[in-house]
Amino acid sequence: MSAPLRLLCSAGEVSGDLLLAPVVQALLGRPGLRCLGQGGQASEAAGLEMLGHVHEVATNGLLEVVERLPAVLRSIARLSLSMSRADVVLLVDAPELNFRLQTVARLRGLPVYWLAPPQAWAWRPWRARDLRSARRVLCTLPFEASFFVERGVDAHWVGHPAFERGPLPPSPTPGLALLPGSRSSVTRRSLPIIARLARELSVRAPTLPLHVPVAPGLRVEAFVEAFAQEGVNVSLHNTVRAALSSASAAVCQAGTATLDCVALGRPVITFASLGRLSAAVARALVRVDHLALPNLILGRRAFPELVFRPDAEPDFNALVDLALDIVGRPEVYAEPLAEVALRMRVPEPYPFGERVARHLNGP
Repeated sequence: MSAPLRLLCSAGEVSGDLLLAPVVQALLGRPGLRCLGQGGQASEAAGLEMLGHVHEVATNGLLEVVERLPAVLRSIARLSLSMSRADVVLLVDAPELNFRLQTVARLRGLPVYWLAPPQAWAWRPWRARDLRSARRVLCTLPFEASFFVERGVDAHWVGHPAFERGPLPPSPTPGLALLPGSRSSVTRRSLPIIARLARELSVRAPTLPLHVPVAPGLRVEAFVEAFAQEGVNVSLHNTVRAALSSASAAVCQAGTATLDCVALGRPVITFASLGRLSAAVARALVRVDHLALPNLILGRRAFPELVFRPDAEPDFNALVDLALDIVGRPEVYAEPLAEVALRMRVPEPYPFGERVARHLNGP
């Protein structure tokens, strides 16, 4: 890209915001370049000219997409209108939002780049076909690029920023981080499970410290109330890193935060709690053998997983047993932690934001 240039960015959730922020920071170091669009707290701090916020549109599962549809449509209209001020479009994850923006950009003749494309390798594989019109697709997981290339997409692996800072030092004392997710639609289901788990753990292991991160945009009051209802005390933190620094292991709602746990050197138990509609669709369409992203990277179940059915009471005894085992024996997971870190290592000297920026500079 040659300056001056205007880049329109669209992230639709907190995880996408964290991917976009280092790219914005790298690009704004170039004379005459402007970055505007939809992001979150991290992207705004990096210098993105904000046209919308991820918390307006973040969704998870088909039912949640329906609930947020008016907000998504407003975001599409706002960003589509702003394309008149753009030369290039960068879409970050959030396919329900960004596929529509891709169509608008294509009709206006604007080149489109994707960062963290839809997980077509897991479900709805036909979405790969819709990415062929993109100028370039930049993948954050090592097995994604070959999947898309085989389907006619110009795809490249750029790694993930979570693995650039290295692991945390070992926690001086045992502790457990409980991660309910970063989207409000997710935490509505997962926070009651996390709070109930905290209560069960307080009975079985009353001296075990519990640490809970509250993602940007979520109400701290909702967390305080959830744990107060269960009669347990936990330490609340502003970031996942802060929560994990005082913990030796984690229990995490399925999502990209499982990568954060492993990148920071903490073994993780992954659980999923789906609504009825999302669970039914997942049973019919999902085509992967593992729930946790670290397990998908390794191609085996190295870290524990649990899926809670919407029509059954969660098996808290099983979850507590797993949690106490992983806290008591974190050394068992040293080898898979190191193997994930090795597989996520990108053989380039540039940091994540600069790697993505260099692809945007390409033809």
